[in-house]
Amino acid sequence: NKMVSDALKLANSIGKSTKNNIKDISSVLEYDFSDQAKKDWGITFTPNNLVKFMYADVLQLNSSISNIKIADLALGNGIFFSELLFLIKEKKSSFKLVPFIENNLYGYDIKKENIYLAKLILSTICVFYGEDTAQIEFKLFEADSLSLLPEYSFDLIVGNPPYVKQQNINKDYRNFLKTNFNVISSNYNLYYAFIEQAIRLLKSDGKILFLLPNYLLKIKSAEILRKRLLDKKMFSRIVDFKSTQMFSNIGTYSMVLELQENSEYTEYKVLNDNEKSLDELRKKAWINKKINSYETINLTSDGEDKLINAVQGQLYELDISTGIATQKDMLYLIDKKAYVNDLNRFKYYKIYKDKVYEIESKLVMKIIKGSRNSSGANEERFIIYPYTLNNGQANLIDSCTLKKKYPMCYKYFIAAEQELISRSGVERGNDWYKYGRSQALNRVDPKIIFPTNTVKPQFHYVNEKALFYNGYAIYGLKNQLSSELDMQCIEIILNSKLIERFMKITSYYIGGGYVSYQKKYLSKVTIPVLNSNQKKKLVELKSKKDEVDKMVEKLYGLS
Repeated sequence: NKMVSDALKLANSIGKSTKNNIKDISSVLEYDFSDQAKKDWGITFTPNNLVKFMYADVLQLNSSISNIKIADLALGNGIFFSELLFLIKEKKSSFKLVPFIENNLYGYDIKKENIYLAKLILSTICVFYGEDTAQIEFKLFEADSLSLLPEYSFDLIVGNPPYVKQQNINKDYRNFLKTNFNVISSNYNLYYAFIEQAIRLLKSDGKILFLLPNYLLKIKSAEILRKRLLDKKMFSRIVDFKSTQMFSNIGTYSMVLELQENSEYTEYKVLNDNEKSLDELRKKAWINKKINSYETINLTSDGEDKLINAVQGQLYELDISTGIATQKDMLYLIDKKAYVNDLNRFKYYKIYKDKVYEIESKLVMKIIKGSRNSSGANEERFIIYPYTLNNGQANLIDSCTLKKKYPMCYKYFIAAEQELISRSGVERGNDWYKYGRSQALNRVDPKIIFPTNTVKPQFHYVNEKALFYNGYAIYGLKNQLSSELDMQCIEIILNSKLIERFMKITSYYIGGGYVSYQKKYLSKVTIPVLNSNQKKKLVELKSKKDEVDKMVEKLYGLS
């Protein structure tokens, strides 16, 4: 057809003029999709040095490659195929590329622009090596590979499937995914389906070689997928790049995953924080590990396993809770407070649709945000709290009492009624002004707050009566009464180098060097038994970071 004809003309032209740069062709010829298209379809182009590493150092390409059927389910501009051709020619210069392309390479992409470029690039490579491309018949298809029936089965499936969060996928396609893929449940990513589809299309002794986000090994929403892979014993090889970014244009942290059924042991390599190149990984030996749990997968050394066991093996568990959830904070947070000398107290105001409403001070509660501002301090905030606290129980003030005793606040709620009702799970009735959820309504006692995602531990003890939102807070130890001294010690321990190392090993990176401190990961931290002298000494050493770190390691039996 005309597209192939045009591609061949361009291939001859480019092949003759770029002989010295032919191996850069895939990084030069990329279609300039809009930012919105890239977001919607997870379009990104993989660096060629990374693809070469995947073939040569992970898959460890050998001569049998010429006899197998290979598929790329998200072809892009065909870089996984073009790099394969270069590697094959490096190993055997007499190898004929055209019949190999025609008989062995199957590519699928939803974008016709990518199919065109892939054909152009592969044709150009053939011309460069002196082969006739006039009648080349590609098996590169403009198609949604997730809709493919298993017409073919493949020996090897390679690629970098698109990463698209559930919320960025349109409703109809979400329904298609839920109907057709077992690993799609809640809060998923599109690449989960690509992994399942690859398994369906794979021969029983075949391999999958994918570049994926490394949080796949940890994140809760991927548990179903991890279980499926573990049940089939598919974790063959993993290269985890940890916090080293392999892409210059996206914030995802990556890993190479080789999958093959009946892999009793997993071989892995990890690029540590102080190692920044693929050359560092090439020098490392593969480490064998038997993966037994799908809850979270840690690629750890013996020393790291000892650290994990120590941190997880102490007597006391942390009492961690989420904060309140109004489901529309802007409708509840106080906008202004002013001190009135004559009354010797503050007045509080809510601004709604350019109108100012005074809120009775008895319905105002201080609130603390989990994430702090750039200076490290917590911004002082207040919130409308239409509840009473009795014996540790929070009870919503009924509308009749609210109207009678707190008419100014009631007037504001009436003004904002439609927006308050529009919140998920809130219906028109007598309690339309309640918070969106009932969690943590009574948790006003002293707490240790921390951001959900952080580069380093940022635990901060707050000894005052206040609500909490945006993240998690620690209220002491489970089933224990925690004194102020206890809370100070917990804060110091959690800010130690030991806990920072533990979180980096057992949690995952989310971008910008940030580590997830979600409850799932932090709740694995346990606190050792401390006598009164140890508690006092910890507090005395608080400002001496190195000495604190040494003492914490000793308390956990690691020094």
